Amino acid sequence: MKTKLLISLGVLALLMCFTSLGQNSGNNEENIWLQQLVREYSYNVVLQNDLNNKAYVIQNGSGNNAIVNQKITGNRYQSNVLYMIQQGNNNNGLVKQVGLGNEYNIYQFGSDNDLDLMTEGKRNKSTLFQIGNSNKIKQRLRGNEMDYFILQEGIRNELIHIENGVKHPEYRIEQKGTGMKLIIENSNIYRK
Repeated sequence: MKTKLLISLGVLALLMCFTSLGQNSGNNEENIWLQQLVREYSYNVVLQNDLNNKAYVIQNGSGNNAIVNQKITGNRYQSNVLYMIQQGNNNNGLVKQVGLGNEYNIYQFGSDNDLDLMTEGKRNKSTLFQIGNSNKIKQRLRGNEMDYFILQEGIRNELIHIENGVKHPEYRIEQKGTGMKLIIENSNIYRK
């Protein structure tokens, strides 16, 4: 019950964020707005901009693919931000973020969903929710000052979490259900 309440609050906050950002969208160069995708469609977003990259993706149905590539060049302190919701079965998400202050909030509801995430830079933040069965997450974080929370709930879910950086945070990973698999690798090899 507590988990479902947290997820409901997270989704509500996400929708409120969409609404407030939509009202303050004076600069279209900095924002890619909410994209609504329906069953059996593939969606690609490629953002390479020296300003803040913000992507909002919602996919309903089964067999969806979301590919997001966000890159900030130079030493700017603007951040890449991604909010993504996938509802259904057999959905795939592939996310790559390079820059400072990267952030993603990803929610997958359904079964047989896959997430492959790579973030590189400083001050990275991620929140991942997978609710369903036989879901997989592979998350690679490279950089310093990382903050993340992962929740998987269901049966036979799998998480591979790899981080390279000097400052390791506390692990905030929660798996609820049966037949879960968790692999964590970390090192301080990364320097930038």
